[in-house]
Amino acid sequence: MKKLILVSSFLMGKSFIFAQKSAVIETFKKYNISTIILDSNAKQNAADYSYTVHATLITGGQKKVTEEKYHPAKNAAERWELVSVNGGAPSKTDKKLFNKEHNQQIPIAKPDSTSYRILKDDADYLIVSYHYDTSTLVADNNFMKDFPVTLYINKKNGRLERSEVISEEPFKVKVFKADYMMVNTTYIYIEKTDQYLPLQEETTMSIRILGRNAEIITSNEYSNYKK
Repeated sequence: MKKLILVSSFLMGKSFIFAQKSAVIETFKKYNISTIILDSNAKQNAADYSYTVHATLITGGQKKVTEEKYHPAKNAAERWELVSVNGGAPSKTDKKLFNKEHNQQIPIAKPDSTSYRILKDDADYLIVSYHYDTSTLVADNNFMKDFPVTLYINKKNGRLERSEVISEEPFKVKVFKADYMMVNTTYIYIEKTDQYLPLQEETTMSIRILGRNAEIITSNEYSNYKK
């Protein structure tokens, strides 16, 4: 009897998961919203385009502004170019740190399709959440395994406007302990290719260093997309 109850509970749990996914897909169909929003990744889409990034890093009260360019046709080690730092030519140290950071081969985290669920469905927005598929995470981003991702879809035009990633509990990233992280991303829709690309991404993180809190804010503005 105990074994039967456990099996029944497992099957009910699986049915509930698939029911949630089906409910999301049916809701998309109801409002004529393309499921490309669920199936594609904006950063992965951007890898096929050349573009410019205007990046701002604020930490410890200091601001660093850089202009960066991405060239998909070049070799992997040469695709990212540091154009300027705080309005001037980058130093050798700037270039070395930039190349080290941008040459990291970190796979893009993908959604766990069984975790989709509808958070809100009102007159203006359909709001959907999911968690990352842990099998697509590596050591460098595994700390995001429990982070919920929220998608804000404008029901009037059927477009994804923005997404939000928020840590619900303190976490550890490499050697640092962090109290929270929030990532807000807005998107641009390319109708010709039926793709979403990042338009602006802002990340706010509070970490603890030697017992003191430090807030790091990174803002990336993407422009000049060309394929």
